Amino acid sequence: MPVQWLYILEALFGVIGILAALMLTRRFQRRGRPVGVVDWIARIAMGGVSLVGLAALAFLVFVAHRAFRPGIAQTGHSLAAFRFQSVKDDSWHSLSEYRGKIVLLNLWATWCGPCRGEVPDLERVQQDLGPKGVVVLMVSNQEPKLIREYLDKHPVRTEQGYVSEDSESLHLTGIKVLPLTFVVDRQGVARQFLIGVGNSKRFADLIRKYE
Repeated sequence: MPVQWLYILEALFGVIGILAALMLTRRFQRRGRPVGVVDWIARIAMGGVSLVGLAALAFLVFVAHRAFRPGIAQTGHSLAAFRFQSVKDDSWHSLSEYRGKIVLLNLWATWCGPCRGEVPDLERVQQDLGPKGVVVLMVSNQEPKLIREYLDKHPVRTEQGYVSEDSESLHLTGIKVLPLTFVVDRQGVARQFLIGVGNSKRFADLIRKYE
């Protein structure tokens, strides 16, 4: 499940918990109603539901803030300094070389199931939008040997790069969740980011805004 949907579910459960607590509070605070064992049990349950709801919302705010803050910080800023090496021949490159093109920068790993699952969609984007000046660039922080072994068995028709774990370029994104995709406009500025699995339609919709 994409990370975004997990946050939405967290928020939904939190709101439901709080609403349920408010409804129970209103019901059992009616004047003149005798307080019995059932009422006390219901109130305890109400308190538990309230705590669960508030905890879910607190968790949502904490996790979402930490996960999304780095990506948000990059949007509107240049990623031209993002440097990587080509999986093909180990040559060095940077996003500044793609000025004039829209780059779909996808951070992935061969061990990441969701990453592998969205590869066909990334290839479809490259095939459909490549003639319009769109480049799909997939970058991993794995050893190039591992990437090459995987690509030998599962050829991928997009540009492939790699960075080291301590690379300054990797720190530019600031997010360690995979897969992670940035839409970089023709001036090298990061405009959108997507955490979790995307599909060709979603990618195309994001790119279309900057064509």
